[in-house]
Amino acid sequence: MARVLGQWIDGQATLPDYATTTSLQIYSNLPSPYYVMRGYPTGQFLGKSVANYDLEYRFPISEINRGSGTTPIFIRQFHGAVVADGIQLDGYVLNPKSESFERVNAWKTFWDMGLEVKADVTVGFQFPFTFYAGTYWPLDNHFGNGNQFALGLQY
Repeated sequence: MARVLGQWIDGQATLPDYATTTSLQIYSNLPSPYYVMRGYPTGQFLGKSVANYDLEYRFPISEINRGSGTTPIFIRQFHGAVVADGIQLDGYVLNPKSESFERVNAWKTFWDMGLEVKADVTVGFQFPFTFYAGTYWPLDNHFGNGNQFALGLQY
């Protein structure tokens, strides 16, 4: 999967108009932009103009397709993913060492990468969920502070 999202503001913008990033991809497909940088904390980047890149290679691990008797939980499959996120922005980035926002050069690029394991489950015979566990690494040593581990649920 490859996805590119963006926002471009020409001229002056107030801080509430700046886009921010999130560290988790809670929803699969939102109609509005949702800028994901999985290796960095939520809110690490603020951009007046932003280009966000998400690359994901998914692969099957195990096909289960069964539940446990009459319990309304059905496990469909386990699959994994190798992910990479990038962001180019005209704005600010939070420096975790000084805990202050620093202005970045226009269109500087930041990257992260990670690994995920996901389980597709149907609950209550009608509601599909994906449970996932992932570990992510920021690729910028100055603004990143080690790998991040996440457990999550997507509906």
